[in-house]
Amino acid sequence: MGNGDSIPVISQTKSVVQLIAGDSEGAAKTQENFVKGCPGISQAVALGAVVVGETEYAKESQKYFVKNMSDVADSIPVVGHAKGIIHYAVGDKEGGDEAMKSASRPVGVAAGVIGGLVVGGAVGAYAGGVAGGKAADSVISGADKIVHDEPRPCGHNN
Repeated sequence: MGNGDSIPVISQTKSVVQLIAGDSEGAAKTQENFVKGCPGISQAVALGAVVVGETEYAKESQKYFVKNMSDVADSIPVVGHAKGIIHYAVGDKEGGDEAMKSASRPVGVAAGVIGGLVVGGAVGAYAGGVAGGKAADSVISGADKIVHDEPRPCGHNN
C-alpha cells in the first residue's frame, strides 16, 4: 500500500470523487491500480488472469504489486535503511539512494511532530511535522547536491 490507490475504501472514495469531477479515465486508472496493488486482491486477480490465459496481465500485475510493497518497505525507518544498505551491498546505488531517502524523511517528520507537540500541543505537532518533513527534504537535497555535484531536489523541494 505504497499509495492511496492500493488501500481499500480510500481508493474507492478517490474514484468516486474523480467520477464526480468528470475524470472517468482517472477513476478507472485508480481502480486498476487498486486491483494490481492491494494485497490479497492483486494475487486473486493475477491467479484469475493466469487461469483464463492472460499471463502477461498477471505478470504486469504482480510486478506492480512488488514495486508497491518495496516502496512501502522503503518508507519505514530502519527497515528502509536496512534495505538501502542491501541495495548498496549488491551494487544498486540508485536503489540504495531511493530507500535511504524514503526511510529518512519520516524520521524528520516524526522529530518535528514530537517537538511541535511539546511546544504547541496538537497545532504545534502538525506544524512541527510539516517543518520536520521540509527540513528532511532540504537536508536530503543538499546532501544529494554535494554527492552528485548537481541539484537533485527531494520531496517538496521538487
